[in-house]
Amino acid sequence: MIQSKDILPNKKQGGEIIQITVKIKLLLNKNQSELLSETMKTYINLVNRIVSDYVSADSNLKYTSKDVFADLPSAVKNQAIRDATSVFVKYKKNIRANARLEPEKQKEVKVPILKKPVAIWNNQNYSLKDDILSCPIIIEGKSKRMELSTILTKYQQDRLVGKFGSLRITYSQPEAEMAIKAAELAKATNNRSTSFVIGAIIAITDKILPTEYKKRLLEVLRMTQIEEWLREEGKLEGKLEGKLEGKLEAARNALIEGIEPTIVARITALPLETIQRIKADLAN
Repeated sequence: MIQSKDILPNKKQGGEIIQITVKIKLLLNKNQSELLSETMKTYINLVNRIVSDYVSADSNLKYTSKDVFADLPSAVKNQAIRDATSVFVKYKKNIRANARLEPEKQKEVKVPILKKPVAIWNNQNYSLKDDILSCPIIIEGKSKRMELSTILTKYQQDRLVGKFGSLRITYSQPEAEMAIKAAELAKATNNRSTSFVIGAIIAITDKILPTEYKKRLLEVLRMTQIEEWLREEGKLEGKLEGKLEGKLEAARNALIEGIEPTIVARITALPLETIQRIKADLAN
């Protein structure tokens, strides 16, 4: 799965320190993709768990990496704690702001929950040299450095100067994000068009949604009329997962037989980049 990473280096211009964000594509094999995917899910689960603890205690418990359990390197745990603290502080700020409003204008302040998979390393725990990104993750129960190939243009290389800031790895799937947001918006409107809109989103995105986004779409479907319809037909899981898995398997078999990726993409209606990733995985 193609993912992106954000590096924030500091560069002096005119006597001021300016933060620059550089987005870089990672070239991952199947094993690396699975390890990073698990790391990102573990990261956001940890952040959400810490926020929940802080909210329950109504206090910043000032956790350290020794206070939390997660299959993440200590430095990454510490970053998750910092992120959770920021979320909690923002939540408390919203609570206070809401309390200052007149009673009839007050609203329920919900605890923020991270959903999009992500993981963050500080600048002391990763390196980038000769198009190779190296960062620690948990492999077979131990913290080990994993080296990842990157695609770096000269434009990006020219901006990777000075002192690096944090490293952020996440999925880059704009179409999937738009599908999730559209479904959430349709559900929030809760009118006669809701089921039609969500049904259309499922039909359109069935061919492009990665597994992680399919699970998120399933969560959006909870407690809607369309969920009941799909469950009655036994298609809720199959609609989003079965058909896609069948297409992926057909694509693998076609590539093994030597059929060109462009032809496989047309036959299966899968994106060409998906076919190319499958071909790369088969070559490893």
